[in-house]
Amino acid sequence: MRLLAAVLLALSAAVLGRGAEERLPDTLVWMPMGDSITEGERDMGHPDRGDDATRGGYRYQLWSQLTEAGQPVRCVGFRTGHQGTEEATANPDWAWHCGLYGGLIAPIAEKGAHRFNVESALEHAGYPDVITLMLGINDLSFLPSDDAAGIDRVFAGWVELACRLADLRPHSQVLVSTLLPVKPGNKSDDRFGPFNERVRAAAEAKAAPFDRPNVRLADVARVAFDDTFDSDAYKSDGVHPNETGSQRVAEAWRTAAFE
Repeated sequence: MRLLAAVLLALSAAVLGRGAEERLPDTLVWMPMGDSITEGERDMGHPDRGDDATRGGYRYQLWSQLTEAGQPVRCVGFRTGHQGTEEATANPDWAWHCGLYGGLIAPIAEKGAHRFNVESALEHAGYPDVITLMLGINDLSFLPSDDAAGIDRVFAGWVELACRLADLRPHSQVLVSTLLPVKPGNKSDDRFGPFNERVRAAAEAKAAPFDRPNVRLADVARVAFDDTFDSDAYKSDGVHPNETGSQRVAEAWRTAAFE
């Protein structure tokens, strides 16, 4: 939990400056941001209901792992739940998030998907200690196959979004993730790898967004899956992790970013 301690120590002065009454000093405030993988699945947080597929969702799993390890966590965002998901009302600290089904970095009006409004999301989330970002798979799925220029455009938009998060919340740790592998033959399975390599190269070179002191890479795709699709960890659609996969994603977030 070394990063958690460092985050809380680094932010204590800023928090006290805004008013210590805003939150307990030992509670980590986390803003999860992403697409439907961040939203989670039906029955998430209801271990007595559903099955491995309907309970998929890394937010609940990571919240549970951290709190069980002794780190209180409160999630913030602009919504709870999503289409088909019922949040557990007994666990309000993990219910809020900034995840959108079909969430996009750049708008594609004819696809009917949603572009993130960073300013609006932050207005609802306030001043989180940690912002996690896992976004881009929907943008990649709309590209023609082997469209290197398109991958570059998606990456450029991802950089811009991550930089806005970091610049608007300079006292927040912004932890950006690589994209999870998808089922071979999926319309984006030949694109997530090249995209992730661009992210890793930027991190290695300390290029934007990693030129910001509050931005770090969480290589969740490599830590959780070694960049390889595992059907046992996914729903039948080959995109969304099931409960087993969500546990692995949560462990990877914790290993790559929270320890």
